[in-house]
Amino acid sequence: MNSESERFSKAGLERYDLIIVRVFDSGTFIALPGSNVLPHAYPESRKDLERDDTHFTFPISWKAHSCHISKFDEMYHSLPDDTENDGSAFEKGFKDLLKLKLKVLTKACEQLDPKRQVLAFVHDQPLWIPLTIHVHGPPVPALPAPKSDVALFSRLKHCSYSGISDSAFKWDGEHIARVSLSGADLKDEDFDFVWNIPNLKMLCPALREITMDHSRVTNRVVSRLREALPGVNFIHSPRP
Repeated sequence: MNSESERFSKAGLERYDLIIVRVFDSGTFIALPGSNVLPHAYPESRKDLERDDTHFTFPISWKAHSCHISKFDEMYHSLPDDTENDGSAFEKGFKDLLKLKLKVLTKACEQLDPKRQVLAFVHDQPLWIPLTIHVHGPPVPALPAPKSDVALFSRLKHCSYSGISDSAFKWDGEHIARVSLSGADLKDEDFDFVWNIPNLKMLCPALREITMDHSRVTNRVVSRLREALPGVNFIHSPRP
């Protein structure tokens, strides 16, 4: 990380003020110059969805140097293959391996300038705040509370590694009528910010249906959403 940070500094890329590290499933790490797209916010209206869907950018033309740790590669390919069952053993092993990778990455950043922000992403596209993992330097800026249904569900879509656009939602005029949050990426803790919204029903005046199929979100969260959003139909099937 020291050599990559030095290379980053010598390049004189004034626009890029942080380092983004992509952490791949195998033993590969790639560091890239990054930039905050400020203000960090979500679209508040249907019209706002036309703008770029990102919180961070990085130079596509940057010649990235990868660092490969063969031990991590071996550990990844040694994870239990229990996909025919519930996949929990693989998932636990993957999480433990990720913790180890991040520990090594954090150690590698210890000698960097404390003002140098380093953020890790375990997804191929390091674009959105909910997917950031803080590694070094200043913390990730806090997101403002959502002030509309568009902001609320755009943020939840990003938590599930999904992009947002007009076609990501079903509409009733300018408000969201139906939304799909299906898939195994969304977790209970991703809803923590939702519980701080004083009147969720008022924020979603046209909402009629939320779908969460094959979901890791538990019945506890679904029940809480039902209470906060009376009259909304929930289609929920937990991940096997």
